[in-house]
Amino acid sequence: MTTITIFEDVDGNYSGFEFDGHAEAAKAGEDIVCASLSILAINTVNSVEKFAVPEGSFEEQASQKSGYIKFLLKQPNHDSNLLIDAMILGVEGIAQQYPRYVRLKRKGGVTDDRT
Repeated sequence: MTTITIFEDVDGNYSGFEFDGHAEAAKAGEDIVCASLSILAINTVNSVEKFAVPEGSFEEQASQKSGYIKFLLKQPNHDSNLLIDAMILGVEGIAQQYPRYVRLKRKGGVTDDRT
């Protein structure tokens, strides 16, 4: 199962997200759930980096082997919120179709708890 955590700061802005684990809906290389979630995560990271925030204003960690990606914003803004909202919309659609393989949760009030 892939667990997706959306981090929100004390002002209600998205301060980042974390995808943890492989969906395991099918064997490696054939898992459309895992591939779909990976595309959403990677595209969101790339889009936020390119279109929404200045270089150096984010942190990211990733491990393809373990199915892990964590992306944190130092100063979220309207554009980064919009792009993460679009990602959440996609994740919710996948979670609705494949609830056994996807868990979406939110963690609010995140300020210094970024590890």
